[in-house]
Amino acid sequence: MTDPENIPQSDPQLVASNAEPATLAAQYPSASPSPESNSYPPNWFPSQPSSSPEEIAEQLRLSKIPPDLRVPWGWKDVALFVFVYLGAIIFLGIVAALAAAGIQHVDLKTLSKTPTNLYIGLTILAQTGASVVAMLYFFLLARVRQAGDFWAALSWRPLNGTHTEFGTVVKYLIGGVALAAAASATSLFVKQTGHTPIEEMFKARASILMLMAFGILVAPLVEETIFRGFLYPVAARSFGIVPGILFTGILFGASHVSNLGSAYGQIAVLVGVGIVLTWVRARSGSALASFLLHIAYNSTLFAVTFVGTHGFRDFPAGK
Repeated sequence: MTDPENIPQSDPQLVASNAEPATLAAQYPSASPSPESNSYPPNWFPSQPSSSPEEIAEQLRLSKIPPDLRVPWGWKDVALFVFVYLGAIIFLGIVAALAAAGIQHVDLKTLSKTPTNLYIGLTILAQTGASVVAMLYFFLLARVRQAGDFWAALSWRPLNGTHTEFGTVVKYLIGGVALAAAASATSLFVKQTGHTPIEEMFKARASILMLMAFGILVAPLVEETIFRGFLYPVAARSFGIVPGILFTGILFGASHVSNLGSAYGQIAVLVGVGIVLTWVRARSGSALASFLLHIAYNSTLFAVTFVGTHGFRDFPAGK
């Protein structure tokens, strides 16, 4: 596990240890993990001490990296992921818009101003498709880098080191409910100006049911893998634990701009949520912990909305 309180935040060796995976593999070929290995992180260091003073110094420097931050990818892989993922979102979004416009015989300009239920549904399906592309990217990256077990490589590890107890799961789920309550209470003091794109999805029962399914079954899994499993270890190795937590949380909040538009107060609340989720990931050493908080957080918000709208029935009729 990685405890931010027990790791020196200003340790220059930790901050400077973000060497590219290909460089590490070239320097330590005998340390590359076996494809059959079911554990991660693998032992990236030579089993026998090197006779080279430079390699010994490098080995000592790399040993400063906490186990849950030893991932075989770096910023180049992050940049490639952003290109692939955003490309998938844009491409599938265009396909959804063209399909809805063709089926309902409306032009794209009209569709963008007054989204129909069909267009909203296709947009959610497009986002689901982009999520599949993201997970496929991670799978291929783990295979190419011979990272061993896929889920463990992306920080999905047992919460107690070797197993996960039921009581621990309940603790994190309760934490997610508390986080939702805190975020909702904070939102009451946030002034919202203008119309947000996501409000269009709350105008019909069918669209909000699809959004709820995506928000509970897909978003927590994919977002925790992206931000806490893939991005955070690279950021923490480069900047340090606390800056890495803040950096990841800010990007998490910023990723929701397409849904919230200019509602900067709500975006700020989500930045806070992202920081809490990343802190839990750093504290526990596992993305499973932040996932449990995340799924409880989203489920609580939808449950409150469900009760407050009498089963999603008090929304204006969609077009």
